[in-house]
Amino acid sequence: MDEAWLALLREREDGSWWHRVLRGMVVEELRRRLPDGSRLIDAGCGTGGLLAEFRRQRVPWQVAGFDLSGEAVRLVRERGFTAVQRAEVEAIPWPDGCLEAVVCLDVLDQESVDEHLAVAELGRVLRPGGLLIVHVPASESLQGCAGSFPGSVRRYSPGRLRSLFPGESWRIDQLHGWNAIGYPWARLGQWLRGPRPGHWGPVGRSAAVSDLLASLGSWDAAVCRALRLGWGTSLLLVATKAARTDPSVP
Repeated sequence: MDEAWLALLREREDGSWWHRVLRGMVVEELRRRLPDGSRLIDAGCGTGGLLAEFRRQRVPWQVAGFDLSGEAVRLVRERGFTAVQRAEVEAIPWPDGCLEAVVCLDVLDQESVDEHLAVAELGRVLRPGGLLIVHVPASESLQGCAGSFPGSVRRYSPGRLRSLFPGESWRIDQLHGWNAIGYPWARLGQWLRGPRPGHWGPVGRSAAVSDLLASLGSWDAAVCRALRLGWGTSLLLVATKAARTDPSVP
């Protein structure tokens, strides 16, 4: 990714309402499902916002991360994290079945990523019964809108995302959209401005405005989760790796 964009992300993501809501959903799901002492990686950790949230909340897990960008890894290490390295999501440098959980946020949609190989690798490093949380941009009609991350070339419907996780290998526990409130505004902005691929940046706002938007976003996410709504600007999937994925094994 562009170094200037990464610098902007690092500067503003900790206070961004959107990131705050997303990190809150992830941590809540992990706390609900993951025992103390579990081993967890952030696959495609970016500049380390989720890892910083783990540290802030003093989570009881062993956490590490990796990212394709060397600059992103450098920025994460500047935060004081040492358990982070440069790697591709299609070639994760962890042994088979060694992890209890993997988080993969806004990675599968990237142009540089083979989504099928990536999902296979995410499953490979998880132990049977392990937990996977995936977040992707939603609604193909929003492709190229001003809210797209740089390098994002895919947006997902619930059906398309579900198809990456076949039933013989995965059990999908949660699949829902969020930021349903923001969807009409994204469509309106796309209509007014036209496609602007790769145009994204966490907008600087006052703390009061950011807090208000975060409260609305958290309410939106809770409603979407409760009603299993597949509508919004993003999708969150929570899946469990099947206990046995090879049907030839008795």
